[in-house]
This record gives sequence, structure tokens and C-alpha cells, in this order.
Amino acid sequence: RARSQGAISMTKRRMKRRNQAPGIKKLEDGRWHYRARVKRKERSLDRARLAPADWSLNEVKIARINLITELEDELAGRGLPRVESTTVSDYAVRWLEGKAERATKRLKPKTARGYRQMLELWVLPKLGAILVQRLERMDIQDWCSWAEGRVVRGGEVASQATLNGAWRVLRMLVQDLCADYRMDAVHLLRGCRPLSVRSGVREERTLTREELHAVLRFVADAAPDRTAEVATLAWTGIRAGALYALKPGDLDRERELLRIERGVSWGDHGPVVGATKTGRSREVYAPPELISALDAHHQAMIRSQHPGLTSGLLFPASKRNKWGTWHRSETSLRGVFRKAETALGLELRLGCQVFRRTFNTLLVAAGVSGELIRAMTGHDGPEMTQGYFHGGHPAKGAAVRLALHGEDCEPSM
Repeated sequence: RARSQGAISMTKRRMKRRNQAPGIKKLEDGRWHYRARVKRKERSLDRARLAPADWSLNEVKIARINLITELEDELAGRGLPRVESTTVSDYAVRWLEGKAERATKRLKPKTARGYRQMLELWVLPKLGAILVQRLERMDIQDWCSWAEGRVVRGGEVASQATLNGAWRVLRMLVQDLCADYRMDAVHLLRGCRPLSVRSGVREERTLTREELHAVLRFVADAAPDRTAEVATLAWTGIRAGALYALKPGDLDRERELLRIERGVSWGDHGPVVGATKTGRSREVYAPPELISALDAHHQAMIRSQHPGLTSGLLFPASKRNKWGTWHRSETSLRGVFRKAETALGLELRLGCQVFRRTFNTLLVAAGVSGELIRAMTGHDGPEMTQGYFHGGHPAKGAAVRLALHGEDCEPSM
């Protein structure tokens, strides 16, 4: 009997501990998830939210109480969350969650992470505490002035590219906010856009043909195990996400091509493999030099019994990441690129996107048609997109040889 009473007492203690914070649970990444449900007669509302990473349990409890109050007001016929207690920051949390969880056109993890960073670093520090009902055009204009004068890393003001990214997120947030609360978005945003006094030269720089070949020779000598990756970037101009989602079966040696069918995107919860950025598959020319480099890379992995051989990836990492996959990210080449910059005296910072821009620039300089370039790089043109035009494979090969080697051959259609 005593043993039975002890078991009952332990069960009560467990239930008490479990119910100390009803509707609240802690996720694996350390963030709090809370849910509230309100029922009145035959109607009920159930809503869940994800708390910011720096919130304590007490803050989450308070937020859950506020959420219950909002649901009660909605059931009472007000239709929308209480405007008088909703700040821009509160709305931004719901807005981002809604975009990440919607059934169609769901944000990719990397895009969602970029939106979150722009909100946390640029939008909410200035506008987050403002109540939704009191948001005015003057607040948007003040934000533009603040963003234009804000000093970022390096002691300089932000570039136009950075301001454009922040403005794009803010504009989408305000437009959706106005639609939800029946406000005038056109009035709030009219005539407002931050302009940087800093020139964006770095974003436009590319490698010359001679510098590109110098980088390839340096990587072959200094980091032979990364040669195939850099050669693939240089010869095909594909995005880093597509590069690290390639599989051995994507290479067709007989037809000299690579099939680009998927991409890996990095978010807050690790890599996610999905469709390409444009949602379309395509084929790119793989010259004999690239095929030889890829074959040598695969043979080296076999000889060394690379731990990622069974991953099914063409360029697996040397060990699993913390999410249990073998995917590399574009930053994995950063060390190799910094060494190349120093050794070759390059004035720009190398990155995967630099190779893509260089590939595109060399094709344009060689006189390759815009339609053929879009078919090779996966870009949508303003009038004739890749979805309607597919350059012939011989034309792609001729265009690449002409651009990267300067061979005297016209890329015919």
C-alpha cells in the first residue's frame, strides 16, 4: 500500500511539473513555442506562435496571456487582433511565420533567414515599438534617414544593395500590414526609399579571363581536393546551392553536360534540398577539362575512402554537419578563396557568386546572344525566358569555349 501511495505521489508531482506552463513547450533549438485556444458557444479559435530566441519563460507566459485576450476579442466580433496593443514587432513575428508556413509559394529556408535578419537588424530596431494604429508616413521617412546614416561594419554607411534589401522587406511588411488592418499602404510608402552615398563598386566587379585561369591554376596547386568544385563554378556559372546538390548521376560524359535539377538552401534549421532557384531544370555544357577534373575528384574520394562516399553527393563534406547531412555551404570555400586573393594580388573578394557573374560577363563580351546566356545560366529574361527557349547543346559548348578560351568559333544556334 505504501508503495502504491508513493507511485501516486510521484505521478501527481510529474503532472504538476508538466502543467506549470500549459500551452508552452521548448523546441530543440531552444526557442519557445506557445499555443492558445479560446472557445465560446460553438465557435473556437486556436493559434500558435514562436517566441523570439532571447525570450524567457516568463515573457512567453505573458505573451500567451495576451494571445488569449486577442482571441477572445476576435470571438467577440472585432475580427482582427486588437490594434491598440499590437506593435509592428508583434505583427512582424506573425507575418514571417505566415510566410514560412503557407501551403503555396512557401519561403525557402535561406530566404526566410534573410528576411528575419533584415527585420532584426534593420526594420524593428527603429519601427518595432510603434503601435500599428499609430504608424505614419513620417515614421517611414524617419526610418529612411536613419538607415541612410547608419554606420555598419568597417566604419562606413551601408551600401545601396544592403539598403535595397532592407527596404524590400519593410515594403512587403507594411503592404501586408495595411491590407490586414485596412490602412493606406500607398500613402505610407509614397516617396520613401533609402539612398546610399556609398558606391556599390564591389558588387559589379568580376574576374578577367586571365585572372580566372590564374585562380584555377592556383587552386589546383594549393588545394587539389577543391579543384573540381572551383572548376565547376568557373566552367558552368551555376549557383552554389546547385553545386552542392549535384549527384554523380547528373554528369553525362557522352553528351558532355551537367543536369541542374535541384538546389540546397540553408536556413535556421539546416540544409533543405528542393527545386532550383527558378523552379526549372536545365542542362549546362561540361567541357572535357571539367569532366576530367570531376573524374579525378571521384577517384581520389574512392582511394582515400572519403567518409561522404555513401552520401550520394558529388561534393560531400568531410564530415556530417550538426543536422546529420553531408551538404557543404558556399562558405566552405572561403579559406581557399582568401589564399588565392593574397597569392594573386586580386583586388576583389572571391566568392561563388563572383564566378557566376564572371561566367555571364565573359559570355556577353564574347558576343553570345542573351537568349543562349539565359538558357545556360538559368536566368529569366524580361521577354523571352528560359521556359520558352532552350539553347542547343552544340551552341552552348561553342559559347563556353569562345568565352573562356577565346577560341575562334561562332556559337551557332
